[in-house]
Amino acid sequence: MMRALRPVIWSTASRVLDTFVVRGPKARPSTTPRLSYAVETPYSAGLEKQDSLTKYLVTPSQTHGTVPGSLVRHLPLRTASKESVANIAKQKFHVCGPMVDDAENNVGWRQLSASWSNLLQDTYMGDGGKYRSRRYATFGWRSDQQNLIRMPHMPLFQTIDVNTLNGGKTRWFAPVEESTVTNGVFHNIISQAVSVFTHREIQEGRTADWFIEVDQMRIVAQPHAVGNPTPEGIHTDGTDYFLAMIVDRKNITGGRTTIYNGNREPMFETTLRLPSSAVFVNDREDSMHDVSPIACCGGEAGYRDVMILSFTNRVRPGSIERRFGLSA
Repeated sequence: MMRALRPVIWSTASRVLDTFVVRGPKARPSTTPRLSYAVETPYSAGLEKQDSLTKYLVTPSQTHGTVPGSLVRHLPLRTASKESVANIAKQKFHVCGPMVDDAENNVGWRQLSASWSNLLQDTYMGDGGKYRSRRYATFGWRSDQQNLIRMPHMPLFQTIDVNTLNGGKTRWFAPVEESTVTNGVFHNIISQAVSVFTHREIQEGRTADWFIEVDQMRIVAQPHAVGNPTPEGIHTDGTDYFLAMIVDRKNITGGRTTIYNGNREPMFETTLRLPSSAVFVNDREDSMHDVSPIACCGGEAGYRDVMILSFTNRVRPGSIERRFGLSA
């Protein structure tokens, strides 16, 4: 049956990735943020040829030049803590305390976290729920260039095997706002994740050519209804790695993160509470996860704000195929 579905899956994935592309200016080593002007024109029925973004994602090759998209800033590879890399290799996860120092008094963090109030309702929920708001964006980062590139806006696609509730369809979410993309704290968080996951790949003898997906999500709990952070249940995201970071929790209980092995046996659980606390997860090697529902306290609504950074290594054999359901 999988063989019969493969042409359909390939066609869907091609349409998902089909979009107009601009190439950013040739990068210069610099730590000065530069504005990104992403093309936000969706694919259209009249677009006849595969563009370079589709080719970049689906046909891994070291011969490709600049990552398609627009330059955000130079993001050099940093040293990662040996503990974090070792934990991801051995335990399949690493939990860390706040990634942002003194977040409460950090102006950049306050500006970043305020953007969660501008998310738009997720209208694709297979359970009919109206408890999730969201924004989405994709980026590229290559170890030989070390530039953070914002890719043209594209829809989110997951296979039904990965997401039994909302998979198998293209989902067009509002793009992450420009003020978020140019935020220095946002850059620092991505940089930390890039460093940890890249050093893990280096341990395995692989280079890194990251397809990075950024999800901003708010889950709301009402007095009459819980909010469900993972309505699809225990699952894998179909990526290589991801970082799940708490931005804010207000007037809620629950939201416990559990990491499972491939047999769905719990290996670890934690409730991330402090702003910018996070868990790094190896999403490919015998690992699954879920988050328990949240309920509001008392008679007032509450919410849980999170940022998910998903990393798929374009030059790791099978990664892009797994991410977009192209494997046999």
